[in-house]
Amino acid sequence: MYRKIISRSHYFGHLKFSDKASKLRNEAAIFHFFQNDSKSNIRHYSSLNGKPKTGILMMNMGGPSSLAEVQDFLTRLFTDKDIIPLPMQSTVGPLIAKRRTPSIVKKYSEIGGGSPILSWTNKQGKLMTDLLDKISPETGPHKHYVGFRYANPLTENTLAEMEKDGIERAVAFSQLLEC
Repeated sequence: MYRKIISRSHYFGHLKFSDKASKLRNEAAIFHFFQNDSKSNIRHYSSLNGKPKTGILMMNMGGPSSLAEVQDFLTRLFTDKDIIPLPMQSTVGPLIAKRRTPSIVKKYSEIGGGSPILSWTNKQGKLMTDLLDKISPETGPHKHYVGFRYANPLTENTLAEMEKDGIERAVAFSQLLEC
């Protein structure tokens, strides 16, 4: 029986869970996307189809991958009341983003035309899942996913991808540092 226990929330790091699961805040947590009495059948089905059984969701704020994405990235950032609380945020945020875009585009141009965060996160995720496949084959195969708050791939789209892939359990792994 399919049972989705995670629902999207606007606030990054504040994923809302139903009954038995706990709230995620800056630590890894396991979500069970499927509830089934016969776990051996699930394991067998996953192994036969080569589908990933465990998904690792690597979450971060993100960064624009190209110069064309800079304004959208800044707009999402400046309209988020959790990051930068402003009066009339929905009006002021896009104006600030539009004004700041040219100078930020110049900075990203200087480092190759976009943020390297997606590339590095994918490299880390690949190495991590390769290692997990070796040291914990009973929970594999493993696949990493990237979910960003302000840039593509957005967390909400990544969750839909994980669901489409048939992930049976997922670990949310926040890549943010708290000082």
